[in-house]
Amino acid sequence: MAAVTFKQKVLDGCKRLGPLYRGARNVRRQARRIFYAALRRYLPAWPRLGPAKGMFSAYAELCAGNLPGEVLLPGQSVPPVAAGSLRLRVRLGQEGHQPWPVFWTRHANARLIGDTALLLDDRKRACAEALYQIHQDGSADYHTLWLPPPQRLAGNWTSIRYRWDANYYHWLTDCLPRLALLDRLPPDTKILVPARLHPFHRETLEWLGLADRVQAAPGRHLLVENYFFSAPTAMTGCSNPYAVNFLRGRFLPRAAAPPFAAEKIYIRRRGTTRGLQNEPAVLAFLAARGWQAVELETLTLAQQIGLFANARAVCGLHGAGFTNLLWCRPGCVAVELLADNFLNGCYESLASCVAVEHRFLIQPADELQRIRVDIKQLARLLPD
Repeated sequence: MAAVTFKQKVLDGCKRLGPLYRGARNVRRQARRIFYAALRRYLPAWPRLGPAKGMFSAYAELCAGNLPGEVLLPGQSVPPVAAGSLRLRVRLGQEGHQPWPVFWTRHANARLIGDTALLLDDRKRACAEALYQIHQDGSADYHTLWLPPPQRLAGNWTSIRYRWDANYYHWLTDCLPRLALLDRLPPDTKILVPARLHPFHRETLEWLGLADRVQAAPGRHLLVENYFFSAPTAMTGCSNPYAVNFLRGRFLPRAAAPPFAAEKIYIRRRGTTRGLQNEPAVLAFLAARGWQAVELETLTLAQQIGLFANARAVCGLHGAGFTNLLWCRPGCVAVELLADNFLNGCYESLASCVAVEHRFLIQPADELQRIRVDIKQLARLLPD
């Protein structure tokens, strides 16, 4: 298990304060929102000082004829959400966010800022689609107060940077699908990627044949000669057939046999939060019924693809390991265990796009989202 940092220990200690911690966090958020709203309103649009001055829609500008580019899909048909769905229970709006267009736009002498290469227009407004429309408050780059002198990038560029691009789920579902339209861009277009690449970053880029076209941004303030904005293909946390079909088509052929055979998989989760308090009892219960517990970190990406492509049932705590539902066969059953104070329907959304039957069990949790699973309830959800 990875070592827990001092910062994480402090954060975990604060979370144990329960309502006091949540109240302080909400006060901080409100104060931050008021502070930045005042700066946006009263500060001039200086290139290097002060936050972005609001947002603009690249899609609206494209449709109005103000930007060159192309609309590949004005919207997508996504599987319907059934009554009793986890997404409905979560109330994050994950059952909606359609129609969501798939498009690209070209920007001459574009200004990109921050760790996510956020696109600004000549009025210092941030691209709404790059911020996922409603998630601007969570973007540090949208609130940037000071920028270093700009560095120029000559030639043609695009970017797949994102706030959570170090995360396996977001890399696969939010970042890589933006490259599905790469053949629409000039063949010498280079790609801005995270500065620190994990093995799954490198492998997927190599499999796409792009290892020689990627580069980390050379700074936090760039002026790009020709920038091609490839928009996210859906709201983050909401899967879509366009992205799923691209990923399955490109990566399923890379599947490799794992070091063990298993058709019923239990995903073990590392970390200090969203843990399973009675994991030994759950593991013993599952093992007696032919389930294999796996730590996905011990497998290569190709082996993970092979493991899930062969699975007929998957179970585990909510976490990035469920991203591998991408590789499952239609009809596979996925049982997701969730803490009642940390709910998200992103994997149910993903399951619906690959015709996986998603089931879920919500259990009471402590302040660190750790749960104790009721084994009788779990047994009723598991397939034979």
